[in-house]
Amino acid sequence: DRSVADALHDALTALGFAPQRQFGDRGDVRYVLANCPYREAVAENQPVVCALHRGMTSGMLERLDRRARLAAFVPKDPYRAGCLVDVTGATSP
Repeated sequence: DRSVADALHDALTALGFAPQRQFGDRGDVRYVLANCPYREAVAENQPVVCALHRGMTSGMLERLDRRARLAAFVPKDPYRAGCLVDVTGATSP
């Protein structure tokens, strides 16, 4: 079985976000997104594009494992990247 952390990392990589993982305690994982593949759209309407990405990430977690939760989603400047995605319950205890 693959962990939620691995599956989400693979999905974010496939979408072009170049995620970097930082594992915390008790199944917590922080992804620092090193690239924004949608920077032009974000520059036009950041609240809508980032809300859509937040919703997609939350929905993906729900499908992967109902115990995994999106704890935080912090958008940053799309040209500098560095958005933060914090997930709880993403790794096996």
